[in-house]
Amino acid sequence: MAVAGPGTEILGMQSMAGPEAIEGPFDGELSVPGLLKQVVAAEMDNVDAHIIACFEAPLLIDARKQGEASR
Repeated sequence: MAVAGPGTEILGMQSMAGPEAIEGPFDGELSVPGLLKQVVAAEMDNVDAHIIACFEAPLLIDARKQGEASR
C-alpha cells in the first residue's frame, strides 16, 4: 500500500535535543526548542509539509506557528 504519491520524497528526522520520551508537561517543554529547530531547518529546505508524531498538543501548536512564521 502506498503512503505517498509518485515522486513524493518522505524524509524522517528526529531532534537530538531534549528528553528521549515525553512523559509529562515538563518533558514536553524541554522538547520544544529541538522540535522548532527542526521545523525551521525543514522550512529553509522548502518542504511542503511536516508530520509530527507527538501526542503533546502544545508542541504541535508551537511547531505550526513556527512553520507559518518561516514562510
